[in-house]
Amino acid sequence: IFSQIITSAFAAANIPYTVLLIIVILFWFSVILGALDIDTLDFDLDADADVDLDLDADVEAATPAGGGGFSDLLAFLNIHAVPVSVWFSVFAIFAWFFSITVNGAHDILGGPIPAVLRLIGLAVIIVPLSAFLTRYLVIPLKPVFRTKGPLSNRDLVREICLITSSKVTPEFGLAELPQDGGAPILINVRARAEEGLKKGDRALITRYVADKNYYDVSRFDHTTLTELAES
Repeated sequence: IFSQIITSAFAAANIPYTVLLIIVILFWFSVILGALDIDTLDFDLDADADVDLDLDADVEAATPAGGGGFSDLLAFLNIHAVPVSVWFSVFAIFAWFFSITVNGAHDILGGPIPAVLRLIGLAVIIVPLSAFLTRYLVIPLKPVFRTKGPLSNRDLVREICLITSSKVTPEFGLAELPQDGGAPILINVRARAEEGLKKGDRALITRYVADKNYYDVSRFDHTTLTELAES
């Protein structure tokens, strides 16, 4: 069965979606290794608008002021609800699954439609359908990736976070901040190389850099605890 799936995945009618899925897998592998941030693909839908990331499951369709049709479409698809990389990953999985399923059924039934025509014809259906389903599926994921909530970003300064990336450098790093009764908040962090922070270490959030949306952190140990008590 596995060999059949591999053969089908690299068939002409499915190859674009398979390549897309491979890119997604490589991206997440890079995130795990710490080479990329989870928000590498993120962009601002409207720099002057506050994006509502409430925890309720209502479908959001915020309209950026003067954003135009493209911005409206991005907002409708809930691309702002989670990191773009997460949204795109869910979309890629849906698209690949639909392509494999439909083309597999066509081949089993001995359909006469050439692969190129199937690829073009199905794209008209698969792309919008996958995007529409992704719009709803990312809603339950919002609390996991929420970086702004009832507390402001600066309220997180002096909190203790847990490093989740393989390492933290001045260029990249990920950490999570535990929340009482809820999913931890995933945040971007930066630290001096000499801190030697790695996955599983605890770190103190020392500063929020608003223009780049990350937190400076330092190693949390007994010395840090003493300094906090005295400050």
